[in-house]
Amino acid sequence: MKALNQQGFIDEIDADQFNLTISNIKNTASMIGRQYESFKRLLNFQMGLDLYQPIELTDNLDSLIEIVQWNSILADSFLIENTIDYKLVDASEKIAKQNLKLQKVAFLPDVAAVYMHHEEFNKEAFSFTPADMVAVSVNIPIFSSGSRYAKYSQAKINYEKAKDTKWQASQGISMQFEDTKASLLNAIDKYNTQKQNLTLSNKILNRAYVKYAQGTISSMELSQIQNQFFTAQSDYFTSIVQLINSYNKLNRMLKKYNY
Repeated sequence: MKALNQQGFIDEIDADQFNLTISNIKNTASMIGRQYESFKRLLNFQMGLDLYQPIELTDNLDSLIEIVQWNSILADSFLIENTIDYKLVDASEKIAKQNLKLQKVAFLPDVAAVYMHHEEFNKEAFSFTPADMVAVSVNIPIFSSGSRYAKYSQAKINYEKAKDTKWQASQGISMQFEDTKASLLNAIDKYNTQKQNLTLSNKILNRAYVKYAQGTISSMELSQIQNQFFTAQSDYFTSIVQLINSYNKLNRMLKKYNY
């Protein structure tokens, strides 16, 4: 482009535009290279290796996409009754219910009965003690300074709270699952869209190279089309990352709760 500009075939602005594009690409490539090295050190740290130990990454994007079996995971059933969080609040509700029953029993009267049998060795001797005796006592709790009713009222409140907590927990768990599932569906749609956009952008760029060689479009237009392709490429890679993260999040949730 510089040579063409020096010979007067193209305007200086076209050569400067390409020079600017090259500079931006070089800066982006340098930034990505530094991020790549930083991510490898982070991976070493997470695996418990020395930060600067050489490692070789064998997986690529295609192999990672193959792991994401979203059709099967979206078909998995989610039973909220099997979740640990739900079981904890369900147990708390049962305990509160039993405590309420216990406080109700405190209002019931206490009944005690005693039977006694007496027999003399000398049967001809006179005795005023009857041979059989039955005694029954009934204790009716009438006065308790209000403490008994206060305990019952508190137990009833605790039981109602436990029921509300259980309901809120079930709603929260269900909402979390539905949100996670919706995020995966959105990620799938975005991945498919960005994949099509990348194919289309690449097709447009190849045509633009032909048109530019034929002189039917300017360097400014070619630069814009190139930037459009780079943006589509970046969005495609980002959609892959979002898809994998969303899939892993839903997979962890199903494995955590369905056991």
